[in-house]
Amino acid sequence: MPQIKLQITKDWLIGEVMEAFPLKAAQLAEVMTQAGLHCIGCHASPFESLEQGILGHGYSEESLNAVVVKLNEIVEEPDPQAVARSDQDGMSPLALTPAAVERARELMKKEGKEGWGLRVSVKTGGCAGFSYDLDFKEKPEMDDLVLRMGELDVYVDRLSLDMLQGMEIDFVMGLKESGFRFKNPKAQNTCGCGESFN
Repeated sequence: MPQIKLQITKDWLIGEVMEAFPLKAAQLAEVMTQAGLHCIGCHASPFESLEQGILGHGYSEESLNAVVVKLNEIVEEPDPQAVARSDQDGMSPLALTPAAVERARELMKKEGKEGWGLRVSVKTGGCAGFSYDLDFKEKPEMDDLVLRMGELDVYVDRLSLDMLQGMEIDFVMGLKESGFRFKNPKAQNTCGCGESFN
């Protein structure tokens, strides 16, 4: 049986679980409701952790651990929207080369952020109108698409997804310049720095 990487822990607030994975909220809610947590949508959910809720309802530590494992199994399943989006035109929403994945993981380790994800988004600004933004995040934001690339979780801002469709992120190491390189089929113009486009 493959080992599940724990994203959700017993310390997560009940409401936080629902907000972090909106596309899987119904499945997560069903597991928590079956475990005796009927306050998923009520005023207590932003203040009560999974541990407080389950143990507070008289269930055992074993029940708590089983719920946490089940919740993580659900969030580890491929995102159905990501798969559907990939199948629409035969290209994945976004791709990182093995070199880019390895470099991101090296930087995470160096910064003490192992196990975090790489968030990719587009921001207004830069010399060509838009710029790419890469950042390490402990967990996805509420409306992020979560993709698994090798040993790396990639969080993609849904508002940016249309502009990033089919993009490849690579990492190059050279004498003159080194860094992440963006190959975006949707970019009409790219500036010399390679990080800004329109």
